[in-house]
Amino acid sequence: MAAGKNKAQTNLTIEQFLSRLAPYQREIAGALILFLSIITLLSLLSLSEGTVSGWWADFFRQLFGWGAVPATVLLTILGGLLTFSRLKEEDKTLPFDMIIGGEILLIVGLALTHLMVVEPGEVAVRLAREGGGGGFIGWGVSNFMIELMGATAAIIFLVIAGVLAIGIIARFSFRDAAHWTGLVNDWAQQQLEEQEPDAPLETLDPEPAPAQKKSTKSAPAKAKQQKLPVPEMTVESALMTMPDTQRTLPPITLLAPPVKDAGQGANARYQAQIIEDTLGGFGIPAEVVEINTGPTVTQFGLKLGTIERKQPDGTIIQQRIRVNKVVALSNDLALALSAAPIRIEAPVPGRPLVGIEVPNTDKTMVSLRGVMESEDFQKSRKPLLVALGKGVSGQAVSASLSEMPHVLIAGATGSGKSVCINTLISTLLFTHAPEQLRFLMIDPKMVELTSYNGIPHLIAPVVTDFEQVVGALAWATREMERRYKLFAAAGARSLSGYNRKVGAKGERLPFLVIVIDELADLMMM
Repeated sequence: MAAGKNKAQTNLTIEQFLSRLAPYQREIAGALILFLSIITLLSLLSLSEGTVSGWWADFFRQLFGWGAVPATVLLTILGGLLTFSRLKEEDKTLPFDMIIGGEILLIVGLALTHLMVVEPGEVAVRLAREGGGGGFIGWGVSNFMIELMGATAAIIFLVIAGVLAIGIIARFSFRDAAHWTGLVNDWAQQQLEEQEPDAPLETLDPEPAPAQKKSTKSAPAKAKQQKLPVPEMTVESALMTMPDTQRTLPPITLLAPPVKDAGQGANARYQAQIIEDTLGGFGIPAEVVEINTGPTVTQFGLKLGTIERKQPDGTIIQQRIRVNKVVALSNDLALALSAAPIRIEAPVPGRPLVGIEVPNTDKTMVSLRGVMESEDFQKSRKPLLVALGKGVSGQAVSASLSEMPHVLIAGATGSGKSVCINTLISTLLFTHAPEQLRFLMIDPKMVELTSYNGIPHLIAPVVTDFEQVVGALAWATREMERRYKLFAAAGARSLSGYNRKVGAKGERLPFLVIVIDELADLMMM
């Protein structure tokens, strides 16, 4: 135990050792280092003459060569940090990573200096002894590297090590380098775009020149506001002209045809008889008067009967069955039907019936084409209409995003969230041209939405970088506020009303739908 404890104590790093010192102890050590470095610097600059100081200056020159002065400056900085570390706060953490980076950079510089000045051999040793080149440290490191990997490889290795040391000192990572490279690239691209103001947007219309000039003339200041604050993210202007030429929407025949219903006729009637017999066995007279077969469940419409009750005066009355008695028998019905789980809807909305929903033995695939070809979907004139599926009775169910501007899709893994999102997006793509609808998609995991890159409806490429998400959403907020101001100026209450009022000018605004995948991960940022 004692040996292990001693070993742990000897393995302490310099930072851990200094952190364990009392503040006054660090100040004393820093003052000694600062005093020694100042004396050394004065001796190297020949500002202090003396036997000891002269001998110490010669030793320092032989050790560091032409890097003796930079090494002394580095030592002075270290002493100053240790001495004045309590000026602002008592336990201030020293930047040891920067100090270590400076030491590495100094050693690399000494080795490269010695390699560049003289060839390896006796001349290199003599130069170090005279206090030139990189000194004995530069000679030792360069000689070791040459014997290990050769002169050319040694130079390449030392240059890379020096670049990494500079990164440690500046606390500048490769990620930061890529970020600044992107900044420079985007700045250059922006300068090119400003030199060509009449260049058409590729994602809008094949012949957008007249419309682009008209839009620029009517709102030149607003077009500049459509750039996101994050330089890596470029968003097109959402205030665009919708030309009179009609785009050809993709035909619905691209989708797979609807699958024929598997049919539950005979089995449904058999289950209806089981329901009636089970309830009758518990003294509840009931009759199945309606059967609605959906793709995954079948709903049985149950009409409750009455039972005879004898009053104290001897008269007999017909008393209705309480709905709660049927709900309490849900487990018994599931056992009798050999189907779980079942759902009891008491009562069915708008009907004097109790609904019992039983899972189908054979489920039917609900196709997007089948819902879009339904009569209700075709007759609807609501904007942003999306297909949701089929109801319990098999009727197509759709909804308008304009009536529910925020939609949250949640569920366990494998429950169909991705299928639902892709269905909503596909429905909108089949029914809206790019001039009528634009998408802003955010997919940090690069799994679900990246396949939509390249469609003309995208206002910007799919956002996959966490650092760009905040900028994208901030742009969307500013765009929303800008549209509110436009509505107020035009006296409109909605986007449709605004487009009707400015329709003669041709400056209608498209719908903007924002799709975010894995919202929970973004909320944890």
